[in-house]
Amino acid sequence: MRHGGLSGGTIRVYVGRHASMNQQHRISNCPTKDPAIRGLINKYETDDGHEESAAFDFVTDLPKMYNANFFEKGHGKGWQILFWAMFLVSICMMVRASDITDFCPTMEDILMPPEHLWDTDKLPPWIDFGLRDWKHRSPKNKGKRYSIRVHRNKLDARFCAVFWFVKWLSFSGITSGPIFQTLDDQDKPTGKALTEDNWTTMTAHIFTKASPCCLGFCCCCGLSYLLLSLRSRCWRLFFGLIALRLHVCPFVPTPLFGGPVVN
Repeated sequence: MRHGGLSGGTIRVYVGRHASMNQQHRISNCPTKDPAIRGLINKYETDDGHEESAAFDFVTDLPKMYNANFFEKGHGKGWQILFWAMFLVSICMMVRASDITDFCPTMEDILMPPEHLWDTDKLPPWIDFGLRDWKHRSPKNKGKRYSIRVHRNKLDARFCAVFWFVKWLSFSGITSGPIFQTLDDQDKPTGKALTEDNWTTMTAHIFTKASPCCLGFCCCCGLSYLLLSLRSRCWRLFFGLIALRLHVCPFVPTPLFGGPVVN
């Protein structure tokens, strides 16, 4: 029952796009309203042999990834800290793999509040990351600083991007250049940002070590799509749930409270 090897869901999307083009050009023939076509699509979806991959669940899967990164054999301490800091920051910033590798923000574009405003445990309440460029950014805006402020998760430091980014800076001693850099054999930063292939390979490795159920999301871009979809589809509800769950659930991505801020 497959059509060119495509799943039923993919076929439904293609037909929907065709219908949208027809409506845009005021063509009365709308395939999505044809009972025969709808029935065929439903049959494709039922009998195409494809199984939906499990969605990434923050509450159950994020602790598994933490354990897989820090307690299973693999890279040394430096790479463990680097990966976890990058992973949490990328979640909070909802970025593609290239945004923290090929277009990695630099230390010169990192902002923090004055130290007298830091929390009593000597950590900043937020960190402001500045992005200058990314894929497909318009030429007129290239080089302009785009600010994304990441706030602390005070319920559980394991899942706090601010905590782990500060820990990474303390471990690496980085003061200039890309905020995330590859490490040499002595766990010293090389001054070079990770490549997109480096990052996606590391992410896929941890996903697969954490749990087979994470296989469907074993790419950092896939996780970015999940976050962007969630935020775009239920923006107000999403922040409402964060406000309600902030006191009971340490896994929810609370750093999003800051949101993107354009400077």
